[in-house]
Amino acid sequence: DDTVLLSQTKLVGNAKEVFPRFELKVTEVMRGLHAAVLVNKKHLNELQIYRINKLKAGALGLMGNKGAISIVFVFMGELVQFINCHLAANQN
Repeated sequence: DDTVLLSQTKLVGNAKEVFPRFELKVTEVMRGLHAAVLVNKKHLNELQIYRINKLKAGALGLMGNKGAISIVFVFMGELVQFINCHLAANQN
């Protein structure tokens, strides 16, 4: 969708401007959730993306207005996972 593409384009452009010594390795967008992994250029070969998952948890499990993005990668031999989520408020 055009909104996602525009968001990713802005994120990539801003990352290069704000963090010139870093390379944007991966970016994922799901509606209002944005997840990105940046790595210092001198460590670029030490980071390998392992898995990227998206879980839509909005209406009927189809809408992306609630849910999560998970990015799993290996950095310097260590497995690392970032989770970015937006869940419903006031749920027991």
